[in-house]
This record gives sequence, C-alpha cells and structure tokens, in this order.
Amino acid sequence: MSKYKIASYPQTDEAETDAVNKFEILVSDRRVKVHVNKRDKIPNHDGYIELVDDDLKPIGKLDVQLKKLPDDFNPHEPKIKIPLALYGYSKTVTANPTLFIGVDIKRNIAYWIYIHDNLRNYKNRPLNELEFNTTTISLNLNNDDNGLIDGDNKEYIIRWKAMALDHLNRVNTFNEIKELSKYGDPSLGLIDDDFIFIHTFLDHINQYLNIGFVETLIFFIFKSRFFDFFGNKNNLLSL
Repeated sequence: MSKYKIASYPQTDEAETDAVNKFEILVSDRRVKVHVNKRDKIPNHDGYIELVDDDLKPIGKLDVQLKKLPDDFNPHEPKIKIPLALYGYSKTVTANPTLFIGVDIKRNIAYWIYIHDNLRNYKNRPLNELEFNTTTISLNLNNDDNGLIDGDNKEYIIRWKAMALDHLNRVNTFNEIKELSKYGDPSLGLIDDDFIFIHTFLDHINQYLNIGFVETLIFFIFKSRFFDFFGNKNNLLSL
C-alpha cells in the first residue's frame, strides 16, 4: 500500500452511474436525446434532455437532476425526496422546465417530477414556503406534473413536450413585453408596468378559455390586434 494519500471516488459513484445507464435504456426513443452527465459534480442539475421531432429537429429542452432511488423505495406509496435548491435553480437560473428524476434500478422504472410553483410536498405545503434543504413529494401519477417511465408507455414525451412549449411561450411573451415597453411614454401617463399589466391581464383571460384550437386561435388574433392598436403611440393620442 502506498504511503501517499490519494482521493477515492465517492461511495455513490457506482449507484449514480447505474441510475443514468438505466434511465437511458428506459427512454430509448428517437424523439428523446439524453445529455445527462455521469460522475457529474455540477450543482443543481446533471444535464438536460432535448426533445426532437420526426425529422430529428430540436423542439424543446428540459433541465434534469437524476438520482438513484433508495433500496427501500415503496412503489405502492411512492414518495421521493428532492433538494429545494433545484426549485431555486428553476426559478432564478434557467428558463427551461426542470425535472427531478428518480430511478428505481431494482424494478426498472424511473419517476419524474416537474419542479414548479404549485408543486406541494407530502404535507401539502408549496415549495416556496419551505426553508429546509430537502423535502418529500408524494407522487400522484394521475397528475400532469409527475409520472413514470417503464420503457413502454410514451405518455411522458407528450407531457414533456407541452412543458417545453409552455416555457418557450413564456420566454417569447417576455420578449414581447420588452419590445412593447419601448412605446411607453411618461407624457401619456404610460410606463412599462402598464403594458406588463395589460399583457398579464389578457393571459389570465386565456386561462379561462377552452383550450380548443378555434378558441386559442381567436384569442391570439385578438391579443395581436389589441397590441397593434394600443401599443402604438399615435393610436393612444387619438383616443
């Protein structure tokens, strides 16, 4: 034995590598491109997943933290412990949807949790009210913000795509607001907040509409025409 001290790999190295390998097998679909690092020590996330269409063109991206579930994990009452730093990361660092993925190596199943404002822990407390380092989430697989991956059911791809598109729309909406704020004129009593308020108000209206194609199309036409008129200084002066 050498007299020199050499750092060793962490005890969790093999388990975490096995979890990533298992996950890659479970999501072996040509529409899902996994970029999750093995033996990664970057804080808050382990990589990302990119969704592509049938022509293999990227259509969405999700940030991921992936962990092996403990050996005593109970699939009949699934509860998963997540780090609250992941919620902070999703709120302040990335514009992509953020997922926590727990891999049950023994049963060849992975569970995913979408980290968002309305996610509540097993005591029904929202994440933004918690001050601990970790919290436990009780999974309800009937909800849209969590699910399982067993290698057969591909429903998770549909859900992830919807999340990615929703986040992309939020980014585009934010950029619209920034552009509209250029029209703000203090002499008219209009500042950036006025446009932000109007935009937010209209988006809230949209949440109460049926999510049918026709209703959504009508709403976006109305929204576009609304800002074409009210975002123009000359139109405001003519009121």
